[in-house]
Amino acid sequence: MYKKTLGALFSVLMLAGCASGTGQPVSTAGTYVMPDGSGDGQEAVIKGKDIEIYWVAKENKTKALYWKGDAPEEAKEPGP
Repeated sequence: MYKKTLGALFSVLMLAGCASGTGQPVSTAGTYVMPDGSGDGQEAVIKGKDIEIYWVAKENKTKALYWKGDAPEEAKEPGP
């Protein structure tokens, strides 16, 4: 399930760059929050080429780094 959530996040971010219709990339910088039904969830922070994904626990107001890396140089078409 977590891989699907992470994959969905990256798919949305990669498609956002193609959605402008002007041929110019759209900035995806910002913070994206994906809560689950209990208020816990994931948070992605994008700054330039840096991406950080955190697990967020609402109960004790903490977050833990889950993944950190660089955005790909160019978006690739999804495979079959």
